[in-house]
Amino acid sequence: MNKLIVIFILGCLVFSCKTNTIINNKSNGYLIINKIVTQTKKQFLNRTLTLDSLNDNEYVISIIKELEKYQKINDSYKLDSLKHSLGIIKGDSILNLIFNKEEYEYLISQKENSPWDLNLIDKLDINENNEDIKQVLHIGKPIYTKNNDFALVYFYKSTRLGISIYIKKKRIG
Repeated sequence: MNKLIVIFILGCLVFSCKTNTIINNKSNGYLIINKIVTQTKKQFLNRTLTLDSLNDNEYVISIIKELEKYQKINDSYKLDSLKHSLGIIKGDSILNLIFNKEEYEYLISQKENSPWDLNLIDKLDINENNEDIKQVLHIGKPIYTKNNDFALVYFYKSTRLGISIYIKKKRIG
């Protein structure tokens, strides 16, 4: 119960769930990582940016596990409360495609904590070993829905944390 309260309070205070568009597939989560790094660098006016080596996706997985637990025991009050605190709004067609009982098990199965391959991250946007750290960026490994149309990525920078949802662009032609 204490874990739920902590997640609920954290969600109410600082959690944001937003969508972004990117071409992506399971084998190349680094496209997403590079996009986040580039966006963050622009946001912080090109100040020194250091990518944190802690990159597990446990935060996202723990939230999905809580949602799945309440779905399984059919506790709609706790499920709705948790979804509300996380910004998962009833009737949002995109969020309903991701946060549902058909996706939970698949999302949870993607737990990962392997090191970043720094050769695949845009070196122009990362200062790996600068002692004068101005901004540390924490990014978790992306997890994907069954159809690969959506990726969920945990991020933390300064006083903001949350999960960004990336949407696969449909290629025309």
